[in-house]
Amino acid sequence: VKYIDEMDAFLISQKNSVILVKANTGEKIWETNRFKGGVGKYIYDAKRKEIIMVNYKPTGWGALFAGFKNQLVRINAVNGDVLWDATFVGAIEKELVTKRAIVDMWIKGDKVVMYMNGLTVYDYATGQKVWNVNYDNDINGANGGLFSGGRRSKIYRAIAEPLFTEDAVYLVIL
Repeated sequence: VKYIDEMDAFLISQKNSVILVKANTGEKIWETNRFKGGVGKYIYDAKRKEIIMVNYKPTGWGALFAGFKNQLVRINAVNGDVLWDATFVGAIEKELVTKRAIVDMWIKGDKVVMYMNGLTVYDYATGQKVWNVNYDNDINGANGGLFSGGRRSKIYRAIAEPLFTEDAVYLVIL
């Protein structure tokens, strides 16, 4: 379940669909069966009244047997029409303790940028992939110390967010 503050509504993921429900009344606004899995991240574009969202696999085995695919979709927020859907390669990791999806997205002009194990850029109008670059957004920490039992740690989102300019994207990776 994801709360969309801009619409005062909840996106509820079910096995075979996603439903948008008004928060104050519980009334169903729309339902679509073209998006499956949990909502990993969404962007609400108030100007266009659209939602762009990315899914994540509920479980590895469950996804395998259910024919799950990685999806990025653009949906009309008023009536639930799917304007396009795109598939992507990779798996959205979840933080160990909070289980939050480790993915971010931005709308930059006529592009949608997904920040997950690197950057992938899609055309806003069509959903076609424009370009991508892979790199690790996280860093592995050292052993936890004398009483850690040899466990290692991981620091999420350790790389700075990309800097976007008119004609380039800058990444700082040390």
